[in-house]
Amino acid sequence: MLRSAGEVAIAVARVGLAADPPEPPPRGLLPLLRFARLPDQALAAARKVIDDDEGFRRRVREATTEELVGRASWLFLDRPDGWEDELGWLAAAAEEAVGAAEETRAEVKLRRRVTTLEASLSRQADELLRLRAELSLAKDQRADERRARRLAESDAGRLRRTTEELATEVDD
Repeated sequence: MLRSAGEVAIAVARVGLAADPPEPPPRGLLPLLRFARLPDQALAAARKVIDDDEGFRRRVREATTEELVGRASWLFLDRPDGWEDELGWLAAAAEEAVGAAEETRAEVKLRRRVTTLEASLSRQADELLRLRAELSLAKDQRADERRARRLAESDAGRLRRTTEELATEVDD
């Protein structure tokens, strides 16, 4: 939330070093001047320097505007009456917004998952219908084969009897 205040502080320190005559930055900022993009730890160190060095904080405030750094960073730099309370409210609102954004992302992710599961369920239902149709066909074919086998066994039995009768007549 205060990233822009830290970034402006680093920029003011760099400009001060390049000025003629140079304006040395606070000691705590010297190691941070080599960063092209400030990591969160460096920004925390820059905020501490701004907190600890009133003169440097004024230099940073004079180098920017609320429109450029945002309300939270401006409050941190300008420190009007009640600034800490307002900064707390802004932090709470930012946390709430982050929470809402996370909820939205989670909801979108869940909706995608539901869509994927519904599609999978639909494919499985189609496969189940296909397998049931195959099973029904296989049962019908098995029943047909059993009828054909019984008929063949019946015919074979009749032919055996007929053969035995004929064999008996021939022997007589």
